Amino acid sequence: MSQHESKYIIDQRIREVLNPAMRRRATIRWVITGLLVFFIYYMLWNYYWFRWTLILYIPYKLLKLTSLIFWKSYINAEIKLMKRKYEEQKERYTKPIIFDDVLYTPGEYVKTKPGTILEENKATINWTGKILELNSEDEMCLIELDSKSLLSLDDNYLLNAIEEGGDASQYVFSLHELEKTQRRDTDEQYEKAKAKIDIRLDELDSPDEDEQYFALAGQWEDDFCESSYMDFLTDYQKDHAGFVISTFLDYMYNYEYITSPHSWSSYNIRDICLDIVPRKVSAEIELFENYGDVLVSFFKFMEAQGHISNSARLIKTVEDIKDEIPKIAANSSNWGIAKSFLMGAQSAGIDITDKDAANRYMTSQAIDGLKYEVVEPTRKSYFDNIGRNEKISVQYKNGKQVRDIKFKKVEQDLLDGKCEIIDF
Repeated sequence: MSQHESKYIIDQRIREVLNPAMRRRATIRWVITGLLVFFIYYMLWNYYWFRWTLILYIPYKLLKLTSLIFWKSYINAEIKLMKRKYEEQKERYTKPIIFDDVLYTPGEYVKTKPGTILEENKATINWTGKILELNSEDEMCLIELDSKSLLSLDDNYLLNAIEEGGDASQYVFSLHELEKTQRRDTDEQYEKAKAKIDIRLDELDSPDEDEQYFALAGQWEDDFCESSYMDFLTDYQKDHAGFVISTFLDYMYNYEYITSPHSWSSYNIRDICLDIVPRKVSAEIELFENYGDVLVSFFKFMEAQGHISNSARLIKTVEDIKDEIPKIAANSSNWGIAKSFLMGAQSAGIDITDKDAANRYMTSQAIDGLKYEVVEPTRKSYFDNIGRNEKISVQYKNGKQVRDIKFKKVEQDLLDGKCEIIDF
């Protein structure tokens, strides 16, 4: 655990012990358990041996009461202990170390060796930065990127930093990947570069999340269709690959609420392929017969590009269910209202692009009060009154509270029932 991680944990713990709600909950628990135990003793008082348990219970209960009364002293002791641990961590990670007969000292500058690959996107990098922390046990080094390195960061890296909640200006390397060098910028140049990165981070973390996601999704689709992974597909699959990928990415975002490929799971794949696609996509059965094969090739491409790391599991899921996709899609009882109308119109020879013909068909089917139009699915939410970037406070089932966090960061946990909103 790094010095920065330790500081974060300590700050979180201090906020917990200083939280008045925590004391109230402890007091309520003390009263409730006392009443329950009193009832048990009242019911079992005739059993003489049972009375001897009071010798243990009364001192325990008094000890708990004492801790509640002297809560402030307990808090101060906790804070002192945690601060001491932090100082120990700080001293540990700010000591110079010798690696491969070279002395590394916090505050000195290092650069990545030629050919160093960034783990997130497998890109070759040429970064320089100042040493912040050194870990002799794991032979790791935390550096703060200099101005030129900061300005070289692309949007994918910054988006990943936003999603992970990390500091985009810092990175942990193995000492095997670094070598000492001289500083190549000034404090003024660094501050200007840092300010530019902060602006870009704010822009990328703006309310235009939909636009950002679909820009990336469009790029993934285009890159896949131009890649050698298309060679594994039949002519029919090549012709429809763009549609398959665009619908998959669209539904992954709008119905599964997944914004990063790193979060794709077998559950999401099954939900999309066996429910959403058969229900919403209006197409010939041949498309559904080939839907899985296109996804298999796409997952291989995404892992090769460093966008996912679990392609084997996702591919196995698709292989297991791909034969079920056309069967489910062929069953009209699985269709949504819009698809039922479109498929019915097609079978009746109606040109659905002809508005008048489509309206006449709806009338003939006696569908009163329903209006159909081809629209892009929109993100659904059970929290329509809360903005995506609005800061809220939530409490998880284990009692942990997270305050002033953007709604979109915990939306999935809220939908899954893992936490509840306590303030916004």
